[in-house]
Amino acid sequence: MADLSVALAGINNGLQLASATASRIARMPTSVSAPTDTVDLSAEVMAMLQAKIMVDANVEVAKNFDNLNQAILNILA
Repeated sequence: MADLSVALAGINNGLQLASATASRIARMPTSVSAPTDTVDLSAEVMAMLQAKIMVDANVEVAKNFDNLNQAILNILA
């Protein structure tokens, strides 16, 4: 049987990246009087897109593992 640990670790890493990015965005000052931006929104948007791609790609890997397991079970049955 195929092992899902790699796909699950990838999904977890993507979710951690999304969470860390969201935290950095949430700490952004809302005051107009703030002297400088403390968050580079372009970089944070790219990080969120990277997190989404990581999760999506690893979900596809998990689906392929499931399909592989089904094929193995069909052969063995």
